[in-house]
Amino acid sequence: MSTATSANNHTSIPFRSYINHSSVYDGIPGAVLLDGILQSFLLGFVLGQASKYFSAFKDDRWQKKMFVGLVVLLSLIQTIIEDYKLWQISVNQASWAHSHFTMLEGSSSRADTTYD
Repeated sequence: MSTATSANNHTSIPFRSYINHSSVYDGIPGAVLLDGILQSFLLGFVLGQASKYFSAFKDDRWQKKMFVGLVVLLSLIQTIIEDYKLWQISVNQASWAHSHFTMLEGSSSRADTTYD
């Protein structure tokens, strides 16, 4: 039996019609807004702590400084992606499932495949 038909011999339906193209974020833009605000707020703490570290521990090894810099850079990238998601869902009213960044989310935000 081909993958285009189900186990119960229902009419043949193309595979693409079984794919759910909605995202878990589509119905709750308020949660995405709260997530974006909290993410941006907490980035301020990360930047403040990194600033304190670089000014107080000037004699630390370069490996530690690179590690702190990497943590700050990854936090900044994560905040940019979260703010992009907020913009796409709240302002553009676009589905997050069609974004290029859905691969960075857990499996719950990807298009789920359902079979009979």
